[in-house]
Amino acid sequence: MIINVDFLRNHPDCIEICVDWEYITWGKSYGWAKENVLKSYQRMTEDANPEQTFVA
Repeated sequence: MIINVDFLRNHPDCIEICVDWEYITWGKSYGWAKENVLKSYQRMTEDANPEQTFVA
């Protein structure tokens, strides 16, 4: 089995899935607004942002 890992910025269709996972897993219990989690992921797709997210 081969697993490909790539930058989230190359797979914008996966942003909502990642946001949902993070929000459900941690965000709700910490009182985060889902909109803020979404904005965070959108920022992590910017090329100039040193903080990047990867998806497999």
